[in-house]
Amino acid sequence: MKMNSIYLFALMLILTACTQNAVYTSTPTDTFIVVSDIATTIPTVTPITPTSIPETPFVTSVSVEGFSVPDPQTWVMLMPVVREYFYYRQKAIYSNDIEELWMRYPELKNEIDIERGVNAEEFLVTNYQGLKPFDGNFFPEHYERIRVKLENDKAEIYVHGIELFLYLDENENFQESGGEIKIILFVRKQNNRWVVYKTDRINLGEPNPFSP
Repeated sequence: MKMNSIYLFALMLILTACTQNAVYTSTPTDTFIVVSDIATTIPTVTPITPTSIPETPFVTSVSVEGFSVPDPQTWVMLMPVVREYFYYRQKAIYSNDIEELWMRYPELKNEIDIERGVNAEEFLVTNYQGLKPFDGNFFPEHYERIRVKLENDKAEIYVHGIELFLYLDENENFQESGGEIKIILFVRKQNNRWVVYKTDRINLGEPNPFSP
């Protein structure tokens, strides 16, 4: 009986020691969570590669020497006529009707020289009809700011931008056609507004960088 008591007492001591150790080891400790760095990816602008770009036979015949970047006041004065011209030009392409553009700028129907790209809007309207574009965009300063020759109430505006046209392919998928454009707009002031009286596209004979 005495041995059993000693045995039980010893067993209780062992259990007590184990319990104390368990309580000690379960004490909360500082926990560090390592979070891996998250790489932020900046979207890359992919050049537009239209599936179809109208062929043009024009050759370069105009020098852009002597043009300069306009001061802010001149820029504000002349940019509206640039936007207006391309609005009516693209509208003519969508509708396959050059008459509205010629009504706005009647002098563009004169002295047409397709090979030199002078007043060649009608050719462009006709040339795009294979795609039947119905919308588009124009970014006049995509490559560089406009440059200007200004003399009294006349100005020449050199535009180096991107012109794009939206159309549907044979599978009814939305596609874009177009690309880089270099053009000089000849404008003069009439009745307190600037009006285009001649255009000269100067890169229609160059390879288009957006061609596939």
